[in-house]
Amino acid sequence: MVVAAVGLSVFFAPEMNLGTIERVDPANGPLYSLTPAQVSEKLVNAPLPSSAGPFGTLDVKGTSRKEGVVRYEASGAHARISRKASVLDARSDAIQVVTSCDRAAPSDVAAANLGTQITQNWFTELVHSTLQGRAYDRAKVDMQNSGAVMKNLPQMQKDAMRMHSEISKMESEYRESAADLENRAWLERDALPE
Repeated sequence: MVVAAVGLSVFFAPEMNLGTIERVDPANGPLYSLTPAQVSEKLVNAPLPSSAGPFGTLDVKGTSRKEGVVRYEASGAHARISRKASVLDARSDAIQVVTSCDRAAPSDVAAANLGTQITQNWFTELVHSTLQGRAYDRAKVDMQNSGAVMKNLPQMQKDAMRMHSEISKMESEYRESAADLENRAWLERDALPE
């Protein structure tokens, strides 16, 4: 009986208008009723948080060469970070702003990944707090960063153990090589005629 009712509903159900295809993805953040030009203007003119913010003590320059795309370039002696906020047309009446990261730093894989995640958390909060006209939520970012540390900790420990093993092996090889050179020099001194 249930099967018959379901089958009949296919034939007698009213026509459904599904509207336009919308690309609303919660992972891309909240919806905004802003134009790409408004997003660019707000983000380029946004005050950056103190030195503990997404770029630390690096020199930062925010630019927008294309409406709806803002790029922050930060560089210093030990790192280079490029962040981008781009408008995504989510619906006919709203947009979402997605962020991306390009970070270069002298680091191993797990630590570099952690640095990228931390920078991503800081930058995403900067973008959304600016567009929502609210204060930068440092506590929220700190909680996200704590989670990122815990997520990456096992791999960072493995990387540290691997690096320790490699360094120990190189030190051992160096000591053996130095001892070998010392023994050769000693033998050569004994082999010289007096």
